Amino acid sequence: MLKIDVNKAYNHKRRKISISCKAEILAGKTTAIYGKSGIGKTTVLRMISGLEKPDSGTLQFGNNIWFNAKINKPIADRQIGMVFQEDNLFPNMTVEENLKYASGGKVEASIYHYLKMVGFDGIRTSYPSELSGGEKRYVSVVRSLCQKPKIVLLDEPFAGLDDDTIDFLIKSLKRLQKEVALTILMVTHRKSILETMADEVIHMLTSESQVQGTPNTIFKA
Repeated sequence: MLKIDVNKAYNHKRRKISISCKAEILAGKTTAIYGKSGIGKTTVLRMISGLEKPDSGTLQFGNNIWFNAKINKPIADRQIGMVFQEDNLFPNMTVEENLKYASGGKVEASIYHYLKMVGFDGIRTSYPSELSGGEKRYVSVVRSLCQKPKIVLLDEPFAGLDDDTIDFLIKSLKRLQKEVALTILMVTHRKSILETMADEVIHMLTSESQVQGTPNTIFKA
């Protein structure tokens, strides 16, 4: 379980913005941070990843402290996989070369299996420019698994994709999660996606307050 209790304040366009988040992420489940654009969802994700330092609070994964008043572990020590809105594949490398780079030279058979199980085993020699949006997004997720992360962070993973591709990706990620017992924390502003994919929802009502529960509990009539 990942326990989150973080706070951060900064100035934006001559306004002071304060972001606070307190939540618990269940192991082996998909949790979605949901809220309107600009409310601070991605900032919370960046604090969890280590890309931004909270002003105060704690981050704890199991018995491992990632952040508190005395500790701020670097990204490499948090065992996190990250996939952001922009595809993070190297354009001058094939899919296989991207996977080798992320693996430190040798790709484990399980990584190739994750491609094959959704019918993507034939794209290993393709360059990112030759892939569809859905293929690039799925390969980015698989690439993030090369270092065997404890949790994968997805920032708007379905942005810019059509409904059929989103449906395929959701099914593929659910299958992948079952194979790996993967913990996923994703950011989205689309209710339809989290109702289909998420086990838990952190609904950011404001930048400083949120409620957490199942999609049915959070969005019940």
